[in-house]
Order: sequence, then structure tokens, then C-alpha cells
Amino acid sequence: MKFQLYSATKQNHTGFVSCVCWLNNELVVTCGDDRKLLIWNASAHPEPIRTIQLPIESYPTSIDSMSTVNTNVSSSIDSSSSSFSNFKSDPQSNQLIALGVSNGQFYLFSPNWNGNRMEKAFDAHADAIIVIRWSNDNTTLATGGEDGLIKIWSRSGMLRSTITVGTLPIYALAWSPDSNSLVYGNGNQMIVKSLSPQSKSIEWIAHDGLIVNLHWSPLNGHILSASEDFRVKMWDGTGRLLFVSVANTTAPSSVSWSADGDCFAISTFNTIKLHDSSGACLFVEKLASEGIHSVAWSPDSNQLCCVCASGQVIFSYVVEKTFESGVWRVMNTSRRSIKVTNCTNDFAEVLDFRDSINRISFAYERLVIVTTSQCFIYQSNNWTTPHQFELKNIDVWLIKQSQKHFLLMNTTNANLYSYDGRFIRMFKLSNMRLECIRSNLVSLNNKTLAYKDGINAQTIHFIDLDSSKSATQRDKNVISYRHVLPVLALKMSTDEKSKDQICAFMDKNSDLYILSINGHQRTNLKAFKLSSMIFDFIWHSEANVLVSLHDNHNVTLWLYPNVVFTDSSLIAEVLLNISSDQLTTSNSRIEDFSQSQLTIKRADNVRIHIPVNPFVVLLHNLKSDGRWQEAVKMCNFLDKTISEVDSIDRNVCKALWATLAAMTLDAKEFATAEVAYAAINKLDKVLYLNRIKSLTIPEVVSIELELVSGNVMEAEHYFIQKGYILRAVMLNLELFQWKRAMELAEKYNAKFGGINIESERHNTNSNDLIEENDLPRDNNISLIHLVLACRQNYLKNKRKSENLKEFQALLNEIDHVIEWSDVEKRIVIMLSWINGMCRNVHNTYHGRTQNIYMCVGQWQVASTKTSPSTLKTNNYIRTDSSEYHCLQIVKKFDYENYLASLFIPSNEIRRTAFALRAFNVDLSQIRDLTKTDNLAQIRFQFWSDIIDDIYKNKNHFDESSDKTYKNFPVAAELQIILSKSNLSKHWLRKVINIRRETVYLQEFPFQTLEELEKYCESCFGSIYYLLNEKIIENSTDKSAGYRISLDHVASHLGKAQGLTNILRGVKHNAISRRCYIPNDVLINSNCTHEDFLRGNVNESVCNAVFEVATNANNHLKHSIKLLNDLKGTHGVEKCIYLPYIPIKTYLESLEKANFNLFDEKLYRKNGYLPWKLWWRSKFFK
Repeated sequence: MKFQLYSATKQNHTGFVSCVCWLNNELVVTCGDDRKLLIWNASAHPEPIRTIQLPIESYPTSIDSMSTVNTNVSSSIDSSSSSFSNFKSDPQSNQLIALGVSNGQFYLFSPNWNGNRMEKAFDAHADAIIVIRWSNDNTTLATGGEDGLIKIWSRSGMLRSTITVGTLPIYALAWSPDSNSLVYGNGNQMIVKSLSPQSKSIEWIAHDGLIVNLHWSPLNGHILSASEDFRVKMWDGTGRLLFVSVANTTAPSSVSWSADGDCFAISTFNTIKLHDSSGACLFVEKLASEGIHSVAWSPDSNQLCCVCASGQVIFSYVVEKTFESGVWRVMNTSRRSIKVTNCTNDFAEVLDFRDSINRISFAYERLVIVTTSQCFIYQSNNWTTPHQFELKNIDVWLIKQSQKHFLLMNTTNANLYSYDGRFIRMFKLSNMRLECIRSNLVSLNNKTLAYKDGINAQTIHFIDLDSSKSATQRDKNVISYRHVLPVLALKMSTDEKSKDQICAFMDKNSDLYILSINGHQRTNLKAFKLSSMIFDFIWHSEANVLVSLHDNHNVTLWLYPNVVFTDSSLIAEVLLNISSDQLTTSNSRIEDFSQSQLTIKRADNVRIHIPVNPFVVLLHNLKSDGRWQEAVKMCNFLDKTISEVDSIDRNVCKALWATLAAMTLDAKEFATAEVAYAAINKLDKVLYLNRIKSLTIPEVVSIELELVSGNVMEAEHYFIQKGYILRAVMLNLELFQWKRAMELAEKYNAKFGGINIESERHNTNSNDLIEENDLPRDNNISLIHLVLACRQNYLKNKRKSENLKEFQALLNEIDHVIEWSDVEKRIVIMLSWINGMCRNVHNTYHGRTQNIYMCVGQWQVASTKTSPSTLKTNNYIRTDSSEYHCLQIVKKFDYENYLASLFIPSNEIRRTAFALRAFNVDLSQIRDLTKTDNLAQIRFQFWSDIIDDIYKNKNHFDESSDKTYKNFPVAAELQIILSKSNLSKHWLRKVINIRRETVYLQEFPFQTLEELEKYCESCFGSIYYLLNEKIIENSTDKSAGYRISLDHVASHLGKAQGLTNILRGVKHNAISRRCYIPNDVLINSNCTHEDFLRGNVNESVCNAVFEVATNANNHLKHSIKLLNDLKGTHGVEKCIYLPYIPIKTYLESLEKANFNLFDEKLYRKNGYLPWKLWWRSKFFK
């Protein structure tokens, strides 16, 4: 952008010109020391159209006119007329001009004043008025004088309040966007003062010199300050510095924001500068005239007027505003012409118009131009014959476009038009204000209009465009959402093929939220927080892909934001992070996101183009067309070619699989969803989806999907609403929400027919829906008895007594408590009927099955041969328990052993395995989490003391006692496990000592391969020795031969696992310059530790890896042979050795990579590992 300057042919003022203001988009008023008030038509004549000699003796110092935003001042003046008689102000508008003079008085008069006598004169200050300003709502006037006072006046001239500042003159003041506060300069200080008497002012030192001018933008909320220290600064409303200009050659005389807040102008002695909203300088012009005193923008932000000390008045028009869409570029070349260019060829077209151009919008390759009297719509394939229509008394402040229609907006109305110029409907926006008519506070797509409330900054309104009636705040097709903090920006999703209506918005804390307004959710809108501390965000122009700009040169792509409403556990999986050193996030803005390119405009006005993987948009296109099989093929293709194509990243593949999983789950394409979840190793979801596929009642499927999403309360509500009372009660029992379960039982007990504990299941068609009240009622028990039975069974298994007052009172009132074993089988049958799954329940009852349970959004897989009562009580883990903590530690840091341990059939042994592995993980992390040797020794000693203390108090341990290690969950879980078992203390101490003595004290601790194998057996084999002791405790075979056979397997598998982990950890350990490859292996292979630390790939390094891997493979084969020699009746002990499968898989992959440890393929997650473990576990049982 730049200014196109022009001025009058002769000098019309004979003295210093100090005052300038705009009446509307065309008329300008100037006034100076010659006491002449000149009115100019900026668009038609370079000469004043009216001259009024002021009937005053003092000199004018400041002038301001009421804003025309909320008035109806006509701006259509005949360009050929040089008379002011065509200009008429609507009597209902009551527009006033305020003029301050040097004797401390100010005058109020209308634009139609005849110049005879000043009727409204007011004594304001003892000395001259330096600055006078109307508030943005045109109800209040503020004056600042040389006497150091600021006075607030009503529009009729009555004094409301006086702000005593001090002895320094008030050279500058400005109103806040909401007209409730003032900012003014006091020397080199800036002060924000609220008109509320109880509020406290904000003060800060802003400059090194006197502040001479201030302007507070009503749209973007930023404050500009000019000072005699030769600098201009930009601030927010709280005093946070946003921008500092370079030092000018002379002191700035004036600063002014454009009405739309997109740019600002700075004037010095003989220079005019144009800056964008971030502070980047766009244009500089040096003038021949001297002493530019003040500048003022027109209400449409297209023109600027400058007045000079020499008496000259200069006008300028903003040209070369550039708009782009597709391959087209549009730029205004003058007040009435626009140039259209095709960037791919030499095509260029100039569009000329009769009237001045006020607004331009170019999106979706459709150009919308608003002049003072007409609206023109151009298509990119036809620049010669536009659609056009007349604008009758419509003052357009904003144009918003969607793919099907566009919106012309002002403070009272929003008119919707089609691209053929047809008027569709009008919306009455009663709460809209000027500061909310901004592009980032109004959003439009094909179905919904969203805008921020002009009075309540926390509220967003959504208008359904498909409704046939005109919308107001009271209509039913207007939905409102109230946030906890003020909203700073909002954008609607733009995918026309998608049924999802999603709004993303940023609040005052710079947090990004997402809001869905689809269908039934409109009555109870809930926002979900995606990210914090963002700078900007934007939707893709064709797909529901959201991108946000963060600190640290980081851009985040949310490939499917709907995942928060579908499966919130995938949030971290469906995002991609893009980093670029070219990004400077301070004041940077995202300009465009279309096709496979993201455009970011930096603060220095440089555009950065960031490529985005094209498969992201392609996946959304496949989703819109319902081509799910092609989507699976695409993701599989990317998996196979990840190492062959440089542009395909491993993280992109994983994110696309997760996106496909969320998409298919949302579309209820369960078969495809299973494939996608399996690809990202979500075995629990795969099994649960497999169960959902068996459900035949659509409404039950929808409710179960709510549970997948973690919406437990919604699922319970729907169960009750559809009449599935028993399922709602059982849901709370599974979540250990005892009080809620009893509350439902008491509330709906009378409506529930009871549970028959004697009758067997009836022969019923599996597709028939059986109501709970239709079940047999012989020997029925109520819901209250059911909850009590489940609670007592839980307390019995946990060895606890009742501590809930509600249940204690009920136990005193009833005669006896029904045994849980008497009702559990009947409940399974009833729930199967309710779900439409009347199959052979006895297969699930007595066979070996996989069961999935949810706890506050977390899922656990458990396999068992026991009854459902054991499943419901023992396998279910509380999220605040030490057992859950250990499980999560192993899952995060030892994922392969976590998966393998899930398939241990015995609940008790499985819990022991997780506790021991969590203990081992904690010890292995000591070196990485401590900075000095002493701290590490203290940590090891801590564990030694804990083990001694546990065994010392083993026989007197009480789980409910306060003396347990509640602040150390791993220690607490070990205490529970060891109190119930006779595990040897020797193996636990051996793990601690070997890690302390061998690993920490040396950087390269192993001299020979034999030493390394000894270390591996102590660290990893000891865990298997302890599990063997647990197995023998529960086994009927306690023979010495059986024990020896198990210990041989543990020894060899421990060595194999340890050696494999040493190889897998070489790349990670090299970061801290550690290498555990033995010296004798290095000598035999003619290489050094430094080769491994630097990641060198050569024949010597591969030979060293081969020698270690060969030993690991030998131990692995020996352990598998010993394992296969065990009797087939032993299934539990074989399942604890399932970790041999990931060891074998890694060694095979290492061989395929020619023993190159640094091959990227070795560090990928194996998506088939859960299936291999599950398949192998079937042959162990």
C-alpha cells in the first residue's frame, strides 16, 4: 500500500492550520489561525466547497466531529457540484462538531450551521484547550487544557466530571473502544483512567520525552503514542509494549489509526509514513510543504487529510491494496479503478467505476466491490460483465464471503446476497458495535453466521442461514455461547462438503478453543480447549483443518479438530508441528491457508510460504466423498514408502492414521476404524469397536460411542432417556461411582421391574429389543439390592469395611444383602438383551475372553478365565491408585513389556509384573533425572532403605494405614505386592546394587561381553526370577525340577532382553556420551566408542553390533526352546515370557538392516506387535 497525494491549486488558509476532521467519507473540515472553517469535498474538488468565517476572537486549537458510524449522514454528493447545498444532515442523527479555542472555551455546532453566531459556547478551562475528543458512542466529550485538567462533558455541554492531573498541560488524550476509559499523556507518562470512580488507573513511563499525540483504535484496541523523543510506540490497553518505531529525523507531530484498524499514519515536520497494524513501514513520502501539524483518516479508511503550519491542506488516497485468491491478484490503482492480474500468464484487466471505491473483498475467486452507491460482483472467468445492484442508504463497513454467498455489514444490519446479486435476507444485529465490525470477529460459511456480541465481549452469536425468517437476538435460529473470558477472534470452518459446523475462537488469554454447533448440540454448547498461548489461527479454505501460530517459531496443524468430540484421546495424535527459523511470531499473522500451502506474513511485511503435506487435504476429500477404502490404501501406501520418499515423514503417517480413525469413528464406519486404530497401536479401542459392531440397536451404538469419547455423563443421560436404567446403574458401578449409582437406583427403583435371579435366559431372537420391564419377575431383586450387593462384593475383595454413610444406613434398614454371585450372571444376560446381543452368554462366561473397561477416559485390557464378578472388581483400576500409577509408568517408558504383561491371565501375577517393571523403570531413570553423582547415590540409597523397611514391617502391614508410601506410588505398590507374597529380597537388592555399581560410576563400564551379560541377567533376569517365585506360590507343582526349568528360561531371556536393550539404547545414550558396548567386542571389530557416539556407520561398527546381537539371539533361542519344553498345562508361566516376541522382532529387523543401528526403520513402532502377542498368548492357554 501507499499514498497517492494531491492538494489544492492554491493556498486557501492564510495562516497556521491546526484542526482537521471528517464529516463522512467525502467531506473534510479544516480550521486554522485565520479563523476560517473550510469544508472540502475530497473526492470531487481540490478546492473548498464552503468557507465560513468563525465569529470568534480566539484561535481554534482542536476540532472533532461525531462518528458517522451510528448516524445517517448522506455521503452521496454530486461530484460535479461545487456547492455545499447538496449536503444535508438527517435531523434524527444530531451530528455535532466540537471546536476548542485558545481562550479555554469550546463550541458545539451542526454541519449545517450557517456561520452567523455561535449559539452553544461553553467555558471549559482557565487556559487554552489543547485537545478535544468525542467518545466512540457519541454521547460524551472530553477536553484537555493547558491548566492540566481533563473535563468530561455530555453532548449537550453539561459538565459531568473533572480529572485533576497536575501542573503539566494535557497535549494528548484518546477514548477507549468501549468509551468507558480515557488514555492521556502527562509529560512522558501514559495514564489509562476509567470513568468509573471506584476503578484504579494504569500508569507507566512510555517515552523519554513529552507525549504530544495519542490515538486509541476502536477496532483493534491498540494505542499509538507520539513523543518528542522522535519515536512512535504501540501499546495494548494494559500498557504492554507492542511496537517501537525507529527514531525519526524530526519529532512526530501526529499519529492516527485508520478507521478499520488495519494501518496507521505518522506525520513529522515534512514526512508522511504509512504503517500496517503490526508496525511494518509500508510507505514514506517527503513533502515540499513544511510543518505538517495533524492528520485524520476518513471513516472508510481510504483517504487521509493532512494540515500544515504553512496553511496548506494535503489529501491522499490509499492505493495498491493487494488481494489474492487462487492465481488471481487484485490491486486498486486509483480512487475509481482496479487492476486484475493473472499470476500464471500475462493477462491483465483494468476495471473502472463511476464512484469512489469504499470496500473490496476477494475470496473464492470472486471479487466484491462496494462503491458509494453500488455493489459489483465479478467472477474470475468473466471480468467484463459483473452482477451489480444499487445500495440504498447502506453504509457498508465490512464484507464477508463464503463459497455460496457474501455479507454486507454495518452496525445495525447484515444483508446476505448471492453471487448473482440476488438479495437473500437481512439480519438485525441489535448488539453490534463499531469495535466488533472486524474481519476476525465476524465469520461466515455456507450455513452459519457467527459474530461477537458488541456489549458482552464473552458472548458469540450463531445465526442459521437456512432459516426462512429474519434473524434477531430473540429468534430461535440464533444460538448464543457465553465464554468465561472476552473473545478476541473467531472463525467458522469453511468445508462446504462437511456437515460439521465448527467455530474456533481465541480468548483474552490467547487460548484456542473449538466449539461445535451441530444439530442437537446447539441447545447446550460446550467449548473444548485445544491449545494455549497462540498468536493467530486460520481454517483451511476447503477442508476442516485448523492451523495455529505459536511461540518458538512453531506452527501447529490440527488435522481433524472434531476429534475432541469423537475421541479426545487422539488429540495429540492428529496434530503436526512445523518449525521454521524464518518465522518471527511477534506480530506475525497467518494470511492464507489453501491447497497445500500456508502463507504467514511477518512483522517486517515479508510473506513466508510453508508447504503442507498434500495427503492431508486428500484425506479430507476422500472423507467427504465417503471413499474409506481408498483412504486406507493411501495411508498404507505412505507407510510402505516412508523411507523412499523424502517428503513423507513418519509423524505425518501416524497423524494421518489417527485422523482416519477419528473420521471413521465419527461416521460410524467401524470396520475402517478398526484398521486405523490398529495402525496406531490402539488395541483396546480395536477390541471395543469390535464389540460395538455387534450391537444391533442404533441408539445403543450412539451411546456406546459417547463412552468412547469419554462423555460419561452424556452416556448416562442417554441411557436413562431411552429407558435403559439397568445399563445406567451398571455404568456407574463400573466407574466406582457408588453414590451416583445408589442415587439412580433409589430414583428409578419403582419404574424398574427387578432382576430375576433364578430364571435362565429365554429363547429370543437376537434382533428383538427386550424392554427391562418385560423380563420375568419371579424372585426379583430391586436396583437398590443390586447396588448394595456390588458394593459389598467390592469391599470384600478389597478387605475393607463400609465407610459411606448412605450405604451404612441402608445396611441397617434391610434384612440381608443378596450375594453378588447370585445376580451377576443374570445381569450379563439382561445387558445382552438390552444391547440386542442375545447370544450364547455361557461362552463368555466360562471361556477365555478379552474384556475392556473404561475409567475416566482411560482404557484397560484384561484377559481372564474367572467370572465377571472378578472382572468388575479386581481388573478395574482406580486412577488414583498406586496400581494405576505403575501401569502408566510401564506404559509410557516400557511399552513393549506393558503390552506383553496385559496378556498375563492371573490378575495377581499381572499386578506383580507391573509393580516390578515400574520399580525397574524408576531405577533406570535415576541417571537421567539426577545431575550429580551424590544425588544419584542418595536416590539409590532411598530405594535400598525402602526395600529394607518393607520387609521389616511385612507381617504388620495394613493397606489402609497412613504409614504406607502414599507419596511414592511405586514403593506403595511394592509394599502391597510384597505383603501378599513371599518374594526374595535378594533379587530386589541385586537390581539396585548392579545399577548403582556398574552403570552410574563409569561412562564405558564393561570390559568384556561376559560382564555385560552378567549385568543384563542381574537387571532383567532378576525380574523374571521374582515372577517365577510368584508363579510357584500359586502353582500346584512346586517341584525342584519345575523351579529350575523356569529359572533357566528367566536367565537366558533376561540376558537376551538386556543385550537387545543395550543395542536399542545406543542412539539415545550417545546424546549424553555414554556407550555400553564392551571393550573386547570393540577391539575384535577394530572400532571405538567414539564411532558409536558419533553415529558412524561402517563395517567395523556393524561387526561389533553383529557380535552382540548374535549373543542375544543365542540366548533368545535357548530360552524359547526351554519354554516350549515346559508342559502344556502351564499357561500362566509362559505368558510372563511373552516379551521374547518384541526381542525376536527387533533382532530380525536388525539383521534386515545389515546390523546398522542407526537405520530409521528400527525406531518405528511395530503396529502388529499387539496382534502377535495376542495370537501367541492363545497357544499358551
